[in-house]
Amino acid sequence: MQWKINKDAKLYIGAGPSIELGLMAKYKIDGAENINLYKKDPITDKAAMTQLSMGMASIIGYEFANGIQINAGYRFGVTDVLDAGKDQATMLPRSISIGIGYHF
Repeated sequence: MQWKINKDAKLYIGAGPSIELGLMAKYKIDGAENINLYKKDPITDKAAMTQLSMGMASIIGYEFANGIQINAGYRFGVTDVLDAGKDQATMLPRSISIGIGYHF
């Protein structure tokens, strides 16, 4: 949704589903070799974390008359990103973001 504040400036908000795909998650112990957290263990056939995360997201922003935008967003996960340890714990990601953009 967006509203015109004055002649050319706009305030906008949005909300909806969010899907994320993790490209890399590595863990390093005391300078040792990196452990890929998305790689499945051959014995248990489970990885430490899943690559796919789903959740909900919201955004609020302002667009100035010259096309420059500022915004802030919040996302919270609704699916557990742990795979191998999800019986003992839960990891639901949350994030806050701020942005600057330009509307051509």
